[in-house]
Amino acid sequence: MLGGLMRHERALRATLLVIPFVFLAHTLRPDSQDMNIDSFWALKISAGPVHDVVIAGDSRVNQGVSPAAMQRVLAGQRILNFGFTSACMNAPYVQAAADKLDLKAKQPTLILALSPFSLSPRAAEQSGFVTYSEVPRAERFWYLYALPLANFFKPYATYELVGPPKLTRRRHFPDGWEEQATDELRPLASQDLYKANFKGNSFSAELAKALAEQIKSLTARGIRVVAFRMPAFPELQKLEDELSGWNEAELCELLKNAGATWLTFDASRYEYYDGSHLPAHSALKFSEDLARAIAELENKP
Repeated sequence: MLGGLMRHERALRATLLVIPFVFLAHTLRPDSQDMNIDSFWALKISAGPVHDVVIAGDSRVNQGVSPAAMQRVLAGQRILNFGFTSACMNAPYVQAAADKLDLKAKQPTLILALSPFSLSPRAAEQSGFVTYSEVPRAERFWYLYALPLANFFKPYATYELVGPPKLTRRRHFPDGWEEQATDELRPLASQDLYKANFKGNSFSAELAKALAEQIKSLTARGIRVVAFRMPAFPELQKLEDELSGWNEAELCELLKNAGATWLTFDASRYEYYDGSHLPAHSALKFSEDLARAIAELENKP
């Protein structure tokens, strides 16, 4: 009996010791500008249906849209960047993005930032959304709570990424934006990647039609759907069109007929560090342009 009491006492002491650390872990739930990358993705997957605006797309969106910058124009709007590397605009991903919206909001808005690759069969196979959505919940808990606690006790470290072009800073924000900063702009660097992406792979009319049908369903639920092509370096954008078979005019018409609003952006307004992705200063510029376009929709009768 005495041994049992001692075990209970030790358990109680251990519990009392752990409680402050659990509280600290919760307090340190990723809310800084320099999150661990696994915590960053886990936070996106775990985001609740509390947003007025959700932006879906591939790595161009993940790196190219800052919700905080959008909020400078769309004051008071709760905005989430739900971009994932190589994301495919298929039914599971688009529905997951829509599920992050607050349907009681004044005008819940789902923004689909498209690229030729995002509507291709290979994107469905390589989607980063699928990779991170399949992470077990227990592991996500580690990323969201325990890992920030462990990182709290580590010395501060900056991100140093190597490779062409060299990135001088990489930060992950809790609103879903992955900031990439660099002093090197090599807008033709993605040529070989484009060729590899579309070798035996092309824009899928079937995926586009399925997306249109899904848009009809979403708009019927009161969700405003906005779509556009995420800008890229114009010369590479032309190459991407040739390699993929992308027909923007036809896609635009298809999605508009399904109930989406189609936006256009002047790709020459922005700089690209590798031809496909926006460095931080251009991402902020584009984010404000996107927010202004959404604000104009708000002002239309």
